Parts: sequence; structure tokens; C-alpha cells
Amino acid sequence: MKLSGRKIILLTLLGVLVVSGLGLAIYHWQAKRAVMAYRQQLIAAGEKLTVKELIPPTPPKEEDGAELFYKAQALMNASSSGLLSTNPPSSMRAIAPGKAAVGWLQPNLRDDKVTNTWDDLADKIDGMTAELELLDQLADKRTMDFKYNYNQGFTGRLPMLAPMKQASQRLSAAVLFALYEDDAEAATAHLRGMLGLVRGLTGERLIISQLVRIAVASITQAATWELLQSTNTTDAQLETIQREWAALDFVLPAEHALKMERAMTEMTIGDMRESRSEFSRVTSGFGVVVAGGAGGGGSGNWSGSGDVILEATQFAKDTWVETKDAAKEVAWRVAWSHSDQLRMLKGTQIQIEALRSVQTNLPFSAALSVHQTRLVDLGLANTDKDDDGWSPLVGPQLQTMFSSSIPALSKLLYKVMVIEAGKQLTVTAIALKRHKLRHGNFPPDLAALVPEFLPTVPLDPVNAQPLHYKPNAGGTFLLYSVGEDAEDNGGDPTSTNPKTMWWQRGRDWVWPQPASAQEVEDYFQQKRK
Repeated sequence: MKLSGRKIILLTLLGVLVVSGLGLAIYHWQAKRAVMAYRQQLIAAGEKLTVKELIPPTPPKEEDGAELFYKAQALMNASSSGLLSTNPPSSMRAIAPGKAAVGWLQPNLRDDKVTNTWDDLADKIDGMTAELELLDQLADKRTMDFKYNYNQGFTGRLPMLAPMKQASQRLSAAVLFALYEDDAEAATAHLRGMLGLVRGLTGERLIISQLVRIAVASITQAATWELLQSTNTTDAQLETIQREWAALDFVLPAEHALKMERAMTEMTIGDMRESRSEFSRVTSGFGVVVAGGAGGGGSGNWSGSGDVILEATQFAKDTWVETKDAAKEVAWRVAWSHSDQLRMLKGTQIQIEALRSVQTNLPFSAALSVHQTRLVDLGLANTDKDDDGWSPLVGPQLQTMFSSSIPALSKLLYKVMVIEAGKQLTVTAIALKRHKLRHGNFPPDLAALVPEFLPTVPLDPVNAQPLHYKPNAGGTFLLYSVGEDAEDNGGDPTSTNPKTMWWQRGRDWVWPQPASAQEVEDYFQQKRK
């Protein structure tokens, strides 16, 4: 029997659909098997991939400072921050490459717009006595368990992070005021409270928590620099601060956070595959428009033919949008989700392995270089360390919804390198100060600090070589890390970013020396122009 042209066309289309559907099914199954195989490979290597396996243990109650922090937070919420928000005392303010103003030595609290007096700050500090006493007690706590429910995935709230940074800023102001009052004992107590805040977030297994922890550590670092400019601190006080700084670790907590976020991402992907509403919720949160459409049509007034036409047109548009979005959802489930999941798993593993290599004494510079090359090979080009990776107004593509964030997460690794180098410089600067207190001068080299002040010659985390140091005439010293490019530029503090003079943006990361009163005055005169 001879087939008509129309039947031939229909059979051809049907064949194309069958072949396409079969090809899509094969692709889906292969992608799914690839994910399963890679997961089994990770598990066989000892990796933990589920949230349940990665939840941190509950600390003993006597070591947990969360209750103290909550009490202090309630007091902070009840009081106005006032000048602590508008014009706080500035710690370690960079005024020139390699130079910083000593905040507590200034005649008043000033920036280029606002000026307050130390008496103004005194009134504020007096009103904060109760909360400062609570925060100071964190110095004797090992951790803070905020009991985040990791089983919620990324939907849980983190109400403690903003107050954590606020608490560190208030303690920093208290440190400077105590130094202004020549009260090194109170300054040390407040600084130990700040270190307690940094220590308290160690166990939080979320990347945002670790980024906030690094920010709090940077504030604490600046306050420590201010303490080192005092002539009233004792060797015992400095030894305590040095010991607590040296005990801080930023690498392993970052690794734990990456592993937990990988597990939570997989949990989210699984929920999206199981539930259309979960798919819509997550993609809406990512900034991907997949549901809804142009909105309801018309006013409901069917009195005229024009209204009927408008309603029909709107209905057609809504139907088309909903059909298109449903097709996207099906495409994600069948064609994209597993390949995206596999890239996410591999990309996160590359970052985890980079942090692990640092823990086995590979230099950060080498670890980050290898990590970058591996991400590029995976098709995940790295983004700028200060970039979030994609615009929240545009969002990622559905095809790469989860793996597209991997390059942006690399900024965590960079920030860990920066704070680890800062920690080593801080510990070394404290040891140098202690040497001067005991012996009347700075040592000729860092080896002279061993074993009286340091167990070994301090290494630069960037290149795993000794930090660079030399004493200067006039009672100062040059101490630096080779910085981001891992090249020794002779202690050049010139910023690589013209928008900032932050000392860890220099060609080398040079520990700042205190600026003279005239240098500070020249700086403010220039700011007023």
C-alpha cells in the first residue's frame, strides 16, 4: 500500500521524536550514571557527602560561649550604636604605603567628614559596660554553638553573623579607648574577647560564616596592631595574645564549610528533582525566572469584545510562558541537572583538595595555581577574587545553575591565604615586640626569636619560605610576606589597587609601621582638599 505524502511526513516526524527521545533518555541515564560513579569514587576515598555525616559535634556546655554572646547581643540591640556607627575610632588606618596612624594617639576621633572627642567615646563606652563584660568572657570559651539546622539546607537563618561583626567593632573601639586611657590590662581583656569571637565561629560549617569569621579576624588584627604600639603592655599580656593568635586556624574550617555546602547543594538538587514547588522556589532565589509569567489578565470585565480580545491575548501569553517554563523545568530534570551536579561535585573537590594540600605544607601560591588550572580544565573559568561570579539581577543559566558558583567560591581560598599570612605576620610582630621588651631592641633576624619567643622561624603561607624581616635604624623594622604574586619585591608596600591603601593589597604585604604625627596631619589635610 502506497503511503500518502502526509503520512510519510507524520511518520518521519514521529521517527524524529522517537529517536530524539531515545537519545535524550540515553544522555540522561549516562549523566546520572556518571554522577553515581563519581560519588562512589569520592566515598571510596573517604569523602563524606551527606549533611548528616558532616554536622559538627555538640561542644561541652562549659566550653560553649553562645549563651554569653546572645546575652551581649540583647544588650547591643537595646542600645543605640551612635558614633560607633558614624565615627568610630579608627584602627591601623593606612595613610601611606607601609604606614598607619595609631588610632589611640590621635587628639580626637576624626575622618574626612566627622569629628568627635574622646569624651564622646567615653560616654558611649560607659553605656556598654555590661555587654563588654559579657563579650570579654568569651576569651575563656573554646567555641560558640549557634545550633544551625544544616538539614534545612540553605533556607536556615543566620541571625548571629551581623551581630558578630558588630560585637567585634564595639570591642575594637573599647580596645582603643583603653589604650588612650593607658589601661593596657583592659585593652588586653577586650582584645582577648575579640579573639574569642574569631575562635567561636571556627565550627560553623557554612562559607558565609567563615567569610564573616575572616572579616572579624581582620578587625581583630588591626586592634592587635594598635596594642603593639603601646608602651604599657607587659610581656605576659603579649604572650597570651600571641598564643591565642597562633592557635587560630582558617584552613581546616574553610575545608569543612566547602564539604558541608557541597552536601547541602546535593540535598537541594535532590529536593528540586522531587518537587516542582521546590524547583520554583530555588530557581527564583537564584534569580532564574522559570514560573509565573506576565501576570493575570484584564479587569474581569467581559462587557465588550475588546476586553474579550485582550483577555484572550493575555491568556495566550500566560499559557505560552507557563508552557515554556514547564519545558525548562523538564529540560533541567532530564538533560541538565546531572551534568551540572557532576561539575559542581568535581569543582568543589578541586577546591577542597587545594586546601588540603596547604595543610601538608604546599605553598598557597602553588595550591591556588594548581586549583585554577584544574577548574579551567573542567570548564569553570575563575572569576575575580572580589566578584560574586554572576549578577543577582540576571542569575545563572539553568544548565549550570550550581556549578557556575564554583569559580566565585574560589575567593574563599584567596581570603584564607590573606588571613593566614596576616596571622603569621601578627604572631611574628608580637614576638618582635616581646623581644624588644626583654632585651631592649629588635633582634637581628627572625632566627633569634627561636625558641624564646617562637617555636620555629615563622614561614610565609604564600610561598612556604621564611617571612622577610630586617631591623631598621631608629627603632623600627621591616616585616613582610611576598604577597599575592608570590614574588619578593623587596618589601614594596605600594598598593596594586589604586582605590585602596590596605596593607594586604601591596606588591608585598608589609606590616605597617606607625606614622608620625606630621604624616597623619598631612594625610588629613590632603583628604580635606
